This record gives sequence, C-alpha cells and structure tokens, in this order.
Amino acid sequence: MPKRVTLKDVAALAGVSYQTVSKVINHKAQVTEDTRRRIWSAVEELRYRPNVIARSLQGNRTRTIGFTIRSMSQGISDPFLNELLTSMVEAAGRHEYDVLVSVTEPGDREMNTYERLIKTGRIDGLIVDGTTRRDERLAYLSQEKFPFIAFGRSELDMDFPFVDVDNFTGMYQVIEHLIAMGHQRIAFVGLSPEPPSGHDQPASEDLSQQSFCAYERRRGYEAALAAHDMPLDPDLILSSQIREEGGYQAAVSLLDRTTPPTAAACCSDLVALGFMRAVRERGMDVGPRLAVSGFDGIPLSAYTHPPLTTVKQPIKKIGELLVNTLVHIIESTELPERQILLMPELIVRQSTTGWA
Repeated sequence: MPKRVTLKDVAALAGVSYQTVSKVINHKAQVTEDTRRRIWSAVEELRYRPNVIARSLQGNRTRTIGFTIRSMSQGISDPFLNELLTSMVEAAGRHEYDVLVSVTEPGDREMNTYERLIKTGRIDGLIVDGTTRRDERLAYLSQEKFPFIAFGRSELDMDFPFVDVDNFTGMYQVIEHLIAMGHQRIAFVGLSPEPPSGHDQPASEDLSQQSFCAYERRRGYEAALAAHDMPLDPDLILSSQIREEGGYQAAVSLLDRTTPPTAAACCSDLVALGFMRAVRERGMDVGPRLAVSGFDGIPLSAYTHPPLTTVKQPIKKIGELLVNTLVHIIESTELPERQILLMPELIVRQSTTGWA
C-alpha cells in the first residue's frame, strides 16, 4: 500500500513549514505569489489530498466557486465567454465568493482536473460549462456528491441542477425567418465537437464529446425544414470551429458549390462574422439574396456590416442564475428552481433583410 502523503511531505518539497502549507490550502494565509505557487505545485506533484470530510465537519469553506471551460471549443477572447464570466464574477461577489477558472482538455486528463479541484478542497462548488450529450463530468460530480451546477443539459439518465437556453427553439426561429424571406437552400454551419478536419468528415460517434447545445441547434434546423416540407440536403450541413476562421472556411466551401446556398444559419455569431468576411471577399453582398444569421447575441453583432441577425441569449442573466443557484446548493438553503430553461430571442437585422 503506497505511503500516504502528508502536509510535511508537501512542506518539504515546497521549502516551507507545514503550518504554512495548511494555512494556504485552507486559504487562511497571506503569502507571496511565489510561495503560493510552490505550495500548490507540490500539492499537485505529490497528489496530496487533504481530509475533505474532516474539513467540512469543521464548517470551513473557501468561499470560492470553480468554473471549468474546455479550451478546445472556447478561448478567453470569446466575447460570449467574457460576458458570461463577468456576470458570474459580479454575482459571486455579491455573495462574497470568488471564482476560480480552470481550462481543461477533453479526454482522460480532464477528469484529473476535476478530481484535483474537488479533492484538494480549493473550491466549495463547481459550474460546469459546455455540456455534452453523455457528459461523464456530471456523472462523476454526482457520484462524489460535490455541489455543482451545469450550464447546459445532457442526455444522461440522471437528475442534476442546470441553467440552459432552449437552443432548439432558437435555431427553429431562425430557419422559420429565413424561409419566410423566400429561401429554399439554407445551409447550416454547426459547431464541431472536435477539431475540424474537413466538412466531409463524419461527426464523432462519441456522445461524451458531442456538444449538447450544438446538437439541439442542429435538431432545430432539421425540424424547421421538415415543418415546411423542405428536403434535408447533407451537402448544406457543415461542421465548424466556434471561431471566425471556422465560418470563413465553411463559406469558402459552400460558395464553391455548383449550386450554392442562398442563406446560411451559423451556430455562433463569431462563425457568422467569418462567413460574412468570405462573402465580402468575393465581391458579394450579405443581405436578402445571400442571408447570414448567427447565434448568441454578443454586443458586437449589432455593429457588423451589415448588422447581424442573431438569436440572443440572456448572457448576463445566465451567469447570475448559475452562481445564485450554486450558492443555494453550497449553503443548503431553499432553491427557487434547480433546473432553469430560458427562452432565447430572435433579433432580425440587415444581414438577412437588407437595408430598408
């Protein structure tokens, strides 16, 4: 049986006293950033796990909420993520909590991040972002009985707290709008659950990696076409990165077709911006004859040329609800709601209607 790692082992590796290690782990010490970094580095290297049960019996809390993002699908420069994070930090501050952000990579190492966050006692609760159709993180957190809330739903057969937006309805509304504008060939530029390797590659069959919100938006697209007896053309469905480059490459591919689409419904505003750039580079106008729509409602969407039709998510409200609900869970107070589904709003602008 391996020897249990102690505070003294961590202290020896970090070059400090074991009392200092104890205080830093329990967030009760004022130390230099270098000392703090050495201690947490030693904790991770030795895989030290404090006695979380004893700590909870003492009533100790870090007053810190964890927030995890998947670096593969998002970046710190994402306007949606920035607005969401700002909202969460402000809401947490009102409850006298801090927010600790961790970036993870999908795969085996991702679960190590979750184990480390929980077992080291650095956080009191966790906000999970970017849920998948079979999200193993949610199952793990439920099994550990650790306080958490998800931004998004999953197809797992389990009951868990979440805040989500009705992505199906949002995309359905977009397609209804484009059909009402007379479009018959409507492309769908979805979000790939994996790094893109070409639009003609099959989608991942691993449901633990397939984005739930991307899946719901795709379902909304297909359902709207079916409701109007319009055929589903696989050649008009592409997967893309969430960034502008993904939309740009999708547009290049679609516009090179013998019969290109007359409209494109993009799964994010950033993807739509990249799509519109490719259209302009070909000397074409974005508007009624070649319509482009986005999804998210980031502030920038109102200032593009032309202004972007988009599905607006209540980003600020989402962040507040995530934090407020999680704090209720952490502090074992009565929850107003533990599963919240918000309705998005279709904002129609000149990228689909043209200038009046």
